[in-house]
Amino acid sequence: RPTPPWVASGTAAEGEGEVRAAIVVRDGIDVDMQNLSLEVGPQVLKIGLEGHDVFELDLPSAVDAAVNPKARWLEKSRTLRIRLALSEDDAAATAREAPPIVDAA
Repeated sequence: RPTPPWVASGTAAEGEGEVRAAIVVRDGIDVDMQNLSLEVGPQVLKIGLEGHDVFELDLPSAVDAAVNPKARWLEKSRTLRIRLALSEDDAAATAREAPPIVDAA
């Protein structure tokens, strides 16, 4: 899918039991939290900006679509930062894959 003209870049990475997404908006585009909309699916995040095409960002891991995302608009860097909870299945798999903690004492 093509990236809408209002999006400069979009990234998503998994870490610390959540997926963190960052969407950088091009200069000259008016943004505030009131004209943004988020739709969370298990593998995709849809970001809407009033008057513009929806941006779809593929996620690296399944997220829990029932948990409200935490979103913050940073005006200085023109970046929307979003934190999404991992789905229970992915969180459990990540915990199983983690190496055991060895007590050196």
